[in-house]
Amino acid sequence: MFRTNLCLIFLSTLVLFACSSKTIKIFPTDEFTKTWQSQYEATLAEIESSRRLWRENKIESYDFETYYIGGGIGYSTGSSVKVRNGQLFSMEKFPDEFASKEFYAAEKMENIEKAFDFLAQELEKGRVIEAEYNQKFGYPEKVVIRYSFNIDASGVFGINKFEIIK
Repeated sequence: MFRTNLCLIFLSTLVLFACSSKTIKIFPTDEFTKTWQSQYEATLAEIESSRRLWRENKIESYDFETYYIGGGIGYSTGSSVKVRNGQLFSMEKFPDEFASKEFYAAEKMENIEKAFDFLAQELEKGRVIEAEYNQKFGYPEKVVIRYSFNIDASGVFGINKFEIIK
């Protein structure tokens, strides 16, 4: 009986850990986990701080281009985006002959708010994000996302040619 109870406790604990996508954030015990959690929290704070700066500027109509450079095989792609009253007005995708279907940043960034959402989602997936944000408006100018510890498993994307439309 004791052995059965012990097995049940072990299995329920295992299921609890397996079902929680945020286990690493809930039970930081070793140095790697603590370091990762600290980096996660700092990156999330940076994303949200830049998002606040973007919102404080209250820019509703603007044009920008996205770019993406994939690691490993070295392809690049992007899009030209026009936003009016905060909503996608038009998006013209650049040729993407070799673009990864798993990660195509141009499709994710219909406006600057979506860019911040995308970064937060990638962070939640456990990706390592290193970003440079525009000092005046807050939008992400250059972002490196590492998909794994493999140096080639990363991508660089960002926003350039930003222009406010009056």
